[in-house]
Amino acid sequence: MFVNSIVSLSLFILNLSLGIGADATRGYWNIGDKGFLPMSKGGSCMNTHMKQFCNTLQTNPTTEEIDKAAETISISDLFIDDDNNMYPESVIEDTFHWFGIGLCRIGRNQNPSGDKTNIPIMVPQSFSYKLTFLSHFLQREPTTSYASLVLDNCVYKKIRDDDSDTSTYDDWEIQRTVTIPSEELAHRAEKGFYASHCSVELSFADAIKSLKKMEEILKMDIGGVDHDTKVNELTMNLRGMAYNVRKAIPVLKQMRHYFNSEHFFAHLRPFLKCGNIGENGIVFEGEEHLTANIHLPNNTMREIEFNKVLFGFRGPTGAQTTSLSTIDAGLQIMTSISADKNLEMTMKEFRQYHPMAHYTFNDKLSQMSVRDYILSVSDDTDGVTELTDAYNDAVTAVAEWRYAHVDHVMTYIFKSIPHVPKNAVTGTGNTPISLYLCKSALGTLKSRIRTDGIGSKNLPTVSIPFVCSEECFIGNGCDSCSDYCEDIAKVNK
Repeated sequence: MFVNSIVSLSLFILNLSLGIGADATRGYWNIGDKGFLPMSKGGSCMNTHMKQFCNTLQTNPTTEEIDKAAETISISDLFIDDDNNMYPESVIEDTFHWFGIGLCRIGRNQNPSGDKTNIPIMVPQSFSYKLTFLSHFLQREPTTSYASLVLDNCVYKKIRDDDSDTSTYDDWEIQRTVTIPSEELAHRAEKGFYASHCSVELSFADAIKSLKKMEEILKMDIGGVDHDTKVNELTMNLRGMAYNVRKAIPVLKQMRHYFNSEHFFAHLRPFLKCGNIGENGIVFEGEEHLTANIHLPNNTMREIEFNKVLFGFRGPTGAQTTSLSTIDAGLQIMTSISADKNLEMTMKEFRQYHPMAHYTFNDKLSQMSVRDYILSVSDDTDGVTELTDAYNDAVTAVAEWRYAHVDHVMTYIFKSIPHVPKNAVTGTGNTPISLYLCKSALGTLKSRIRTDGIGSKNLPTVSIPFVCSEECFIGNGCDSCSDYCEDIAKVNK
C-alpha cells in the first residue's frame, strides 16, 4: 500500500467507494473454451475518462503528451464511472493495459533502438502514480506484459465462410498498439504479431481442456469406479493431449503469413523492447520518500520507491504465456525449466506477470500429479503400458512444440543478425533465446517415464534443431555444455 499520506488517503477513499472490494469483480480471466484468452472480450478504452489518453497513444505518443493525458485522469477515475459505480474487471484490466502500452512507448521514446545501456527509463510522475495504483489493485508487476499485448488485446472476428480452423491476419482485431498508424510497416507487423500469438493461444485451448478433464479423472473415487476404467480414461485423454499440443505447432508456423520476418526484426522489435527497461532499469518519478508496495501472485512484494532506479523488471515476451507453464504443471514436467538455474528463476519471475486467475489455475493443476499417479500404478494393472506410452507421447509433443519455437526464432531473429553469436541474442524478456529454448525443450524430454533403463522401445524419436546441438559438434571446448550434450545423445536411444 502507498505510505505517503496523500496517496494513502486517495486509496482509503477508493476502498470506501469500492465497498465490497476488488474480489467482487473477478471472473474476467476465468479459463473457458478459449483457453487463456478472455471468455468475453469487450471493447477497448471503455473507461470514459480514458478517451484523451487512448487517443494520445494512437496519434501523438511523446512522453510529454502521454503524461499530460494521464494528468487529466484522477486515481478514482481509474476504477469508478460517472455514476459512482465500480467498473467491471474487464474495464479495469483494459485501463491497466493501456497504461502498460504507454509505459512501453515511453521506454521506446527514450531509447528508440534499445541499444543504449546504463540509462534508466524515466517515467513521469502523473503516469507513474496511475500505473502503480492499477498494479497494486490487480496484484501484478507495473510494466508491459504479454497479457496486455496479446491475451487481452485480440477480438476474434473470423470473416471467412469456410470451415477451416486456420486463421489469418484479417480474422483478428487488435485493440492496442505501441506503434501508431503512421509508423506503417511497424504498425502492421505489430498487429500481425499479436494476432498470430492469439491464434496460438486459441489453438492451445483444447490442450487446456484435456488437462481439466484429466484433473476430473484423477479425482475419481477408486472405490466408486473400476480401476481399469480410470486408467483407460486417463490414457485416452493423454492421447488427446498429445494431439492437441501438436495441433498448435502449424499454427505457430502460420505466423509467417501474418507478417514479414524482416519487418519484425528491423521495424517492430525496437518498439517491443520498450527501451530495454529490464537491463537499464526504470525510475518512477514522484514525491520524495514515497513508496508503493505491490503484492504479487506468489505472495512476494514488489516495493516501488519513487525517484530511485529499480531493476528486476522483464520486458513483454511470449515466455510469459500461461499456456506452456500450465501444460508443464498439469503434466508434471518439472524438468523443463529446472534444466538451468537461471532459466528456472526467470520463468518464476515471468509468472508474476500473469493475471491472478491464471496463476491460481496453474497452481491448482500442478497438484493433480499425473506423472506420480502413473508411476504408482501397479505393473500388472491392465493398460499400464499404454498409459505410460500415452503420457510419454504427450510430453514429447510439448518438447516438439518447443523445438518448433526454436525454428521459429531462427526465422524471425537469427537470420536477421547472422554475425552475432546465437547465445548472445536476447529476447524481449531479456533472456538468451537459443540457450533457454533449447534447454527447456531438452529438459522437457527428461520428464518422460523410462521403463527400460536409459532406453525404451516405446519412446518417440525427436528431431532436434541444429542450433540446439551445434555446440556439441564444433569442438570449441564448451565445458559448460558437457551434461547438456550427453543428454542430447541419449534422447533417441
